[in-house]
Amino acid sequence: MDKAHIKASSDIEKIESYQYQLIEKKFSFLLESYSNTAEHEQAVYKINSLMKQGVTEDEIFSSFTGFRFPLPHCIAFASGKGGVGKSMLATNTAVYYANTGKKVLLFDADYGLSNANIYLNFRTEKSLLDFFLSGDPEDALEIIRPNLHYVHTGSGDLKLTDLKEHEFIRIRKMLLTLAGKYDVIILDCSPGIGRGIIQTLSMGARTVLVTSTQSSAITDTYALLKVLCQTIINPHCGIVVNMARSINEAENAFQRISLCAKKFLKRDIDFLGIVPYSFKISQSLNNRKPIVSMYPTDIRSGKRIIDLAKKLFSSIENEKMQRSK
Repeated sequence: MDKAHIKASSDIEKIESYQYQLIEKKFSFLLESYSNTAEHEQAVYKINSLMKQGVTEDEIFSSFTGFRFPLPHCIAFASGKGGVGKSMLATNTAVYYANTGKKVLLFDADYGLSNANIYLNFRTEKSLLDFFLSGDPEDALEIIRPNLHYVHTGSGDLKLTDLKEHEFIRIRKMLLTLAGKYDVIILDCSPGIGRGIIQTLSMGARTVLVTSTQSSAITDTYALLKVLCQTIINPHCGIVVNMARSINEAENAFQRISLCAKKFLKRDIDFLGIVPYSFKISQSLNNRKPIVSMYPTDIRSGKRIIDLAKKLFSSIENEKMQRSK
C-alpha cells in the first residue's frame, strides 16, 4: 500500500483506555519521539484509525518513518555454506562506506553466533537482547568507529538462537525505526537456508550471495537461491565468488549456479565480481584489521572489495531513482 493511500480518518474516534495503552505499548518506538502530549495523542488516534482500516503494522511504521520493506538502502550478505568469506566481505564493505563518509549500520544477523565484531577488533558490551528487554533500539547500538554503528546479535546466547515470529516483527520495527539515520544498512546473515535467514533477507533490497569455487559451496548457494525464489517475491540477488584461484575457476563457479537458476528457476542472476585467494586477506583477518584499510589498492584483495562496494552502492542508488520516477 502506498504511503499516499494510508490516511487516518479526519473524525476523532473514541478509544477505550485499554486500547490506548495497547497502542502505546505496541508502537512505543514511534510514540516515544513525540515529547508534545497533543502530538503523542494525535499519533495514537491516527494509528488506531489505520488499524481499523486493516493497515498492517509494517505499513503503519512506513507511513510514519517514510521507509518500507525492502529497505531501499539495505544490502544483505548471505551464503549457503559457512567459511566462504561472507562476514569478511560484509564487514569490509561496511568499513569502506564508513571511510567514505557514509553513515553505516552493520547488523550482525547471525543470531546467537554473531562475530562480525571480531573482524573489526571490537569488544561488544551490548546485544540485540538489550533491545528486546527495553524496547529502545538505541540500547543495542554500539559505535565501532566514526560513521559505523553495530548491532551484535549474541554469541552463545540460546535466547537469540531460535527467534519466534513476533521477535522478527520486533527486529523489522527496529530497522524501520533506525532506517532514516543511515545511508547504508549492511545485514550479515548466518549461512544456510533457515527461517531466520529468509526473514532477514526479506528486509534488504539487495542480496549478495557469497560462494567459493568448492562444489559443496556452489551446491549450497544454489539451494539458498532456490529457497529465496520460492519465498521472496522477485529477490534481487547477485553472486560474488570468493577465494578463487583464477578468473576461469571463478567464472565456471558462477556459470554453474547461473545456468541452473535460468533453467529451473527462470531467473537471471547478476555476477557481481571475484575476490581472488590472497594471503593478505588472511593476514588482515589474523590482525583483525579491515583489508580495505590495510591494502586498499591491492588488486587481489582490498581494491576488489572496494570495487564490489562501489558497484553495490551504485545499484541501490539507481534502484531508488527508478522508484522515485
